[in-house]
Amino acid sequence: MPARPSLRIVMTSVGDEPAARKLARRLVEKRAAACVSIVPLAASVYRWQQRVVEESEFLLLVKTTVEAEPRVREILEAEHPYKLPEIITISGEASEPYWAWASSETQTMES
Repeated sequence: MPARPSLRIVMTSVGDEPAARKLARRLVEKRAAACVSIVPLAASVYRWQQRVVEESEFLLLVKTTVEAEPRVREILEAEHPYKLPEIITISGEASEPYWAWASSETQTMES
């Protein structure tokens, strides 16, 4: 049985909706991501600078291909509003039609 097409989901979070939309739009416009889902008002609890902090954040689920993932990371590292952005990648299998769509949406002129 052949392997199913592999995709990546890159997760990151930001503090407000305008920042979430700006990053999402940038990733899609630059063809680094096929789609970015914004999950509003995720409750985050973490330790930062010796304190336990609780905040509401917007979670971004960035759907991309294996080939385009480095571009996602590059954009997030350059444009994320946090000093230390969360950038976590999950590998997954996609249906053939979704993979084909995501692959076409992340093709650049150089590809």
